[in-house]
Amino acid sequence: MENTRVYIANLRATALWVIGIVLLLRFIDAVATLTLIFALILVLAMVLHPAVTWLEQRRCPRGLAAVLVTTAFIGLFAGAAALMLPVTVRQSMDFGQQIQTQWPQWRDRAIAWLHRYPELEGWINGNIDSFSREITPHLSRLLLQFGRYTLNVVAALIATSILYVMVIFVLAQPEPLVRGLLGAVPEQQRQATKRALQRAMKQVQAWAGATAFNMVAIGLLTWAGLRLIRLPHAELFAILAGILEALPTIGPILSAIPPLLVAISQSPLQVLLVAILFVLIQQGEANLLAPMVLARQTQLHPLTVVFALLTMGALGGVLGAVLAIPLVSVVKAIYEEFYYKRKITDERALDEDVFEVLGTTQAARRRENRARRGKALLEAERAAPKLPAEAGEADGDNGPAAPDEK
Repeated sequence: MENTRVYIANLRATALWVIGIVLLLRFIDAVATLTLIFALILVLAMVLHPAVTWLEQRRCPRGLAAVLVTTAFIGLFAGAAALMLPVTVRQSMDFGQQIQTQWPQWRDRAIAWLHRYPELEGWINGNIDSFSREITPHLSRLLLQFGRYTLNVVAALIATSILYVMVIFVLAQPEPLVRGLLGAVPEQQRQATKRALQRAMKQVQAWAGATAFNMVAIGLLTWAGLRLIRLPHAELFAILAGILEALPTIGPILSAIPPLLVAISQSPLQVLLVAILFVLIQQGEANLLAPMVLARQTQLHPLTVVFALLTMGALGGVLGAVLAIPLVSVVKAIYEEFYYKRKITDERALDEDVFEVLGTTQAARRRENRARRGKALLEAERAAPKLPAEAGEADGDNGPAAPDEK
């Protein structure tokens, strides 16, 4: 039997690529928090740029405009937090006391329910001790870290101060950053880079405005609905729902859990009413608020949103999850300008292929709408009057011949 030798083409290049990717991942993991802070600075600068430019156009120095807009933005959040904090603290304490009071009742109900299923009850009783042994060390470490919270508060104040100053610097002098970015790309790529940057800024600004509007709207709707069905702690749950609205797709689901826990202690009818309320709010947000406010700027698929939230949340915690959507919008703008538009030259042919693969009504509707728009554009071009120069060029071949020079 002959020996078969296996050769790996470009072994050195492949090894270098693998080593480079591993080192890049380790570097990203080491500086993830710092990278997210700078990403937050750029996102805030994109969001506040129109307001600063508006003041600058009205003869306000750009540096002063940057200070005024950034201070107003931080002051708005601080004022909202100061108004919500007393209600949140008071109702959080009441909610905790209610859980302690209702815990025996919940336990008795759970035991009575388990008596109906002896096998499940035996399995839980047999594993409760091992579960307690496993969870106790984690709780101990959590309690030992309680003393670090004051240091974290100080660090948060310092980080907020640094964020405030850096956003002002970026807003006051954005030209060097944009010039450096556009100057770093080759000449033939500059226009695509400019269009990608413009689209990214518009999408980030649309995301910020839509998120702020949805947070307020969802908070008010949740408060009104919970007060209507007379569920306790309506203000606390409304604030929680508004804050979690910053995490699309999974935020509304998480915000429904605490009200459902309280409704369980009330009555089955209350549980049903709370579930119906949050389903109606979530459907209204998904079908009315999001399309109208976002104006189809981001156009991100829900699967992409969930993947981005989970990935960025794993890398950077809450800050990463909040920045997931604007960062994905920037990546999408870059992808469409540098790859998609160059590879896809016929959108109608692509729609035909998608319809042949899926055969869904949505794909058929998209294909028909694109064909209708293309037909309308063609008819508009035919009906448009020609300019005199264009008419002269068109009639040049049929006009009288110029006399020969003698």
